[in-house]
Amino acid sequence: MNRTVQVIALLIAGLGATPSIAATRLELETQDGTGSNAEKTEIWAEATRMRVNLPGAERSLLYDVDAGKVWSLDHVKRTVLELDRSTATSAASRLRGVESELRARTDDLPPEARAAAEQLLDAAFGAEAAAAPVLELRDTGTTTTIRGVGCRIREVWEDAARAVRFCEATLMAAGVPEAAMLPLRSLSGVVRDIAPILPAQIATDGVAALDLFDRIEGLPLAIETFDGDRVDRTAEIVAVEEADAPDGTFLVPDGYRPDFAIKVRERLGGP
Repeated sequence: MNRTVQVIALLIAGLGATPSIAATRLELETQDGTGSNAEKTEIWAEATRMRVNLPGAERSLLYDVDAGKVWSLDHVKRTVLELDRSTATSAASRLRGVESELRARTDDLPPEARAAAEQLLDAAFGAEAAAAPVLELRDTGTTTTIRGVGCRIREVWEDAARAVRFCEATLMAAGVPEAAMLPLRSLSGVVRDIAPILPAQIATDGVAALDLFDRIEGLPLAIETFDGDRVDRTAEIVAVEEADAPDGTFLVPDGYRPDFAIKVRERLGGP
């Protein structure tokens, strides 16, 4: 599982707005293992809708539980990709099928030609997925305090190696309402299903790898991810507040044009 994805996914696992109605605002700060290259992710959430502003301020993700839709916003191109779960899941399945068929056709190629073809396919679709890792959530039996909030230290082990260590607080202690968890848990399944056709940054750095959501009861206040015995990524919640969401937080901005083929262009090329 991608380490950056684990950081973002675990941090927002314990979270969920209508303009002018109090919502939950969460700000995350991630850094590399040297304590540099800090990035921030902002999340606004309420009972049925949420918005994730990804690092760099170039992309956002909107989700409406009742509508069953996800909107991927590109603030540079001023485009929006609108997806409903059934249509997007079907499209993602077809894209996986195309990839599988193309990869199967490389089997009969000479070694050099096969290597070149596989390299092109990896560039188009991403590296071929390995077998799903065996994940285990472990309690360490220790606790600590972060920004005045008590939390228990837990670890995620991947294929018998420690991958993540995080400190989990109860939602009440962290100041996050129970209702705020609902849209995120729903969104996790949607994004996992449609990841193949989402813009790359969202699919890999936002909310794609959410397999542990159902096993996390509270809110991880801080996370360390590991490369062997070395910490290669840290993350911490630096702000949690109840606030009035600015007008338009959960809406597609005026003037954004539909972009129905953004993922196909990113993966397969074209104008």
